[in-house]
Amino acid sequence: MLKQWICRYRTELAVLITVFLAHAYFYNGQSWNQNARFDGIFAFVELGTNDTHTFHIDRFITDPARGINTGDWSRVDGHYYPNKAPGTQLLGIPFYWVLYRIESLTGIPTDGFLVSHLNAYLINLWISVFLSALAAAVFVRYLRREFRAQAPVAVCVALSCFFSTLIFPFDTQLWGHPTAAAFILLALALAHSGRHLGAGALLGAAVATDYVSIVPLIAVVGLYLSRRSLRPSLFELAVGGSIPALALLTYHKFLFGSVFTTAIPSSNPIFLGEDLMGGTFGVIDFGVLAKLLFSLERGLFVFMPSLLFAFPGGWLLYRRGHRELVGACGVGIVGVLLLISSLNGWHGGSATGPRYLIPSLPFWFILLGGLVHAGRKMKWTFYLVSTLGAFQMLAITSTNTMLSQFDNRPLTKVYGWFFSGQLHHPRFPVKYFPRITDEQKLWTQFDWGRLMGLEGLPSLIPWLVLVGICCWVLRKLASKESCREDRA
Repeated sequence: MLKQWICRYRTELAVLITVFLAHAYFYNGQSWNQNARFDGIFAFVELGTNDTHTFHIDRFITDPARGINTGDWSRVDGHYYPNKAPGTQLLGIPFYWVLYRIESLTGIPTDGFLVSHLNAYLINLWISVFLSALAAAVFVRYLRREFRAQAPVAVCVALSCFFSTLIFPFDTQLWGHPTAAAFILLALALAHSGRHLGAGALLGAAVATDYVSIVPLIAVVGLYLSRRSLRPSLFELAVGGSIPALALLTYHKFLFGSVFTTAIPSSNPIFLGEDLMGGTFGVIDFGVLAKLLFSLERGLFVFMPSLLFAFPGGWLLYRRGHRELVGACGVGIVGVLLLISSLNGWHGGSATGPRYLIPSLPFWFILLGGLVHAGRKMKWTFYLVSTLGAFQMLAITSTNTMLSQFDNRPLTKVYGWFFSGQLHHPRFPVKYFPRITDEQKLWTQFDWGRLMGLEGLPSLIPWLVLVGICCWVLRKLASKESCREDRA
C-alpha cells in the first residue's frame, strides 16, 4: 500500500524533498520578530520560576526599552507577550514539547547556547520550511489535476514559485508569512479536490498565523459563493475553519481580555500611531501602493519579476473558463495590496522585500499556473526570468534578509555583499545571552557549507550540488510521468 502510494506521488515527493533540503540549507537566525515568537514557544514549554506553563515572555525581556531580547512585545497587566498572531507559537509548542522532553531525558542542557539555537533552527524547519515544501508538492499535484499540466511543466512552474519569490528567503526565518501562504495554497488545493473541511481548517490556521490572511480568506469565500458547484460546501468550509478560529479567539480572550482584541493595540508604543485604527491602520495611500509594486525599496515586481507573468497566465486561465478562480485571485491580490498600503509600517521594518505581501503569493502562484497553457516561447521566457529571480532570492537568503527600512536600495547592498563573499551577518541570540563569542555568533545565522568550514561564496557549492542532483532526479521522474500520461 505504502509502496503504491509512493510510486503514485513520487514526483510530488521529490519536489517536497528538493524544496525542503534547498531551503533548510540556510538558517537566517532571529531578531526582534523571530525572538518574540521563539520566546512564546520556549516560555510555554519550559517551566518558569513558578513551575507553570505560561504564554508571557517576561523572563526573556531584560530591557524592554532597548528591545533586549525583543522589542516586538505587547504589555498587558504587567506582563509581556509576543505582539504577533499566535499561530507560530501554537504550531511550535507541541513540536518543541516533544523535542524538549527528549533532550531533558537524555541529559542535554536545553538552556545552553548551542542547543538553544539548534532548537530554534529545528522549530523553524517544522513551522516554515516543511510547510513550504509540502505546499510546493501539493501545488504540483494541483497543476496536474486541475489545469491538466504535464509533469515537467508543473514541476518547473512550482519550483519557479518557491525559488524565485520571497518564500525562499523568508521561510529560512520564523516570520509566519510563508507559513500562512503555505496554508492558503494548501487550502485552495483541498477546496478544488472536494476536501472542504480541511480547506476551512487551513484557512483558519492561516488567519491565526498572520492576520493579513483575513483578506485571502474573504477571497476564497467569494470563490465558493461565485461558483455554483462550491456553494453547497460553504457550510462545510465554515465548520472546518471554526476550530482554528475558536483557538484564536480563546487566545485573545485569555491574554488580552476580549475575543476580538489582538496583541497590536497593547504593542510597544514605537510601532503605534495616533488617530490610526488599532494604532496601525489609516486610509489607503496610493503613493505607498506604488512603492509596494514598483519601487527599488520594496517593489513587488523589482524583487520578484517572475510575478509579471501572472498577467498572461491569468488571461489564459480566464479564456479557458476559470473565471471565478481568476476573480478570487484578483480579490486576494488587490485586497492585500490595499490593506498593506494603509498600514503605518507598510515597509515591514527590517526586511529585504515587501514581506507583508507574502500571504497573497498563493494567488499569484495560481495565476502563474495558467502558463501551463502558454506557448513554448512564453514558457521559456518565464523560466529564464524565474532563474534570474531565483538567483536574486539566493543572494538575499545567503546575505541579509533584514535590511533596514531606511535602505532605499537594499538589493544594491545585497549584491555588493554577495559578490564580495560577505554572506552572513550575525543576528541576535535567542533567549538571553548577554555575552557571546565569535564562534557562537556563527550559530546565529549560518548555512551548512559554512558549518563544514567553507567561507564566502564557496560555502554555496554544496547547495549548488544538492540542488543540481535534485533537479536531475526531478527531470528523470517528471519525464517518465509525462511518457506514461502520453501513452494513457
